[in-house]
Amino acid sequence: MNEIRFCDVCGKEIIRKRGKWSKNCRTTCGHSCAGKLATPNHSSISVIERFWNKVKIIQQDDCWIWTGATVKKYGEFAFEGKIQSTHRVSWQIHFGTIPDGMDVLHHCDNPPCINPKHLFLGTHSDNMQDAKRKGRKYCSGDKRQYFGRITSVKD
Repeated sequence: MNEIRFCDVCGKEIIRKRGKWSKNCRTTCGHSCAGKLATPNHSSISVIERFWNKVKIIQQDDCWIWTGATVKKYGEFAFEGKIQSTHRVSWQIHFGTIPDGMDVLHHCDNPPCINPKHLFLGTHSDNMQDAKRKGRKYCSGDKRQYFGRITSVKD
């Protein structure tokens, strides 16, 4: 059964063909309109407040878990006019601009974590080396696949 909603920004019809709308589902027709929602002019609360409303903090030194929208376990949030990974947004809020060519990496290896104490800057190569060192990558010849962290080996 199809369900119809309308974009909160441009009014375009949005049809959901399968499943149900989640409770916190964005009602925008795409990334362009979602980015417009990220500006204070389109919301009664600031972007930063909206961001922190979707974060679960138990202890200051533990992982701060993103509870909003995710893609492949990484949080996503409309910030500065575009959809960004939440660990990158957290970095920008706490430390400023991310230099070109740099990624925001996790010391904790927990994709939904946005605790700035758990984040560091590095290149894509740094990230691949970090993954290999921590047992998150399996590399065989030219085939490189992600299998998660290796915890045991069966004979």
